[in-house]
Amino acid sequence: MATADDARDPYCLHRDADPEACFQPDSQANQYARLEKGIELAWRPLLQRGLQASGDSMHAPGFKVFLAAGSDAHGDFNYEATLDVVDFLGKPSRGLSGYAEDNALGKISTVVYAPEGMGPKGENILGALKSGRSVLSNGPLLIAGLERNSQGSLGDSGDVGIGDSLAVSLGHLPPLQLAWVSSAEFGPIESIRLIVGSQEGESQPQEIPVPASRRMASGGLIPVDLRPFLGKNRGIWGYIRLEARTRNATGEEFRCYTNPVWLEITGD
Repeated sequence: MATADDARDPYCLHRDADPEACFQPDSQANQYARLEKGIELAWRPLLQRGLQASGDSMHAPGFKVFLAAGSDAHGDFNYEATLDVVDFLGKPSRGLSGYAEDNALGKISTVVYAPEGMGPKGENILGALKSGRSVLSNGPLLIAGLERNSQGSLGDSGDVGIGDSLAVSLGHLPPLQLAWVSSAEFGPIESIRLIVGSQEGESQPQEIPVPASRRMASGGLIPVDLRPFLGKNRGIWGYIRLEARTRNATGEEFRCYTNPVWLEITGD
């Protein structure tokens, strides 16, 4: 999260470049602000409408909408260059030559679940995108699912993963299984948040405790009891989704957003 007042030479490579105009931390910059606004104004209302389109007797959500990130970054996939005429009075140099920011379009990637590889002509990747078996990330990875056969994994037949749906009674709802991994480049997990969606909107995020010894990697599946969060959603379709956040040694924040798992609690 940094800016430079010369978008043509943000790294001070030119011989006569002014080091004071190179990239420096910007306390007011927030590279996730536009993404969060897009989620709030575009994705969440569509998720809500999909639930509202689910009749009481429907065996699946009315429709699903999946979150995906682009890769059409302009520049070097790290920074975007902007000609900002609005800021001309405050910083005339920006109005004339533009500036660069650490929020390039395409910096966040779509990561799909394709355990058997790409497949012929990428068909496994396309199938995963179509089914919503994907997460968005610019660093750490977080996956989630409901294991239904006690095999110790989330890829077996009958398991319910990201993008899937399940109608089940509260008493037979298996724990949500989480797995995550990060690296020194992205830093340890600081926060994993569970968000429950209903026809009325989304709940306040619930913090999922992360064991201190597993902040860099879960080392396997970590169970989370969903029943305290889903008891009020009986007889109607809802969903859960998750967000993970890390911070590295230099203070940079990285995130992972999962697509939902749709659930209908049919009774006690």
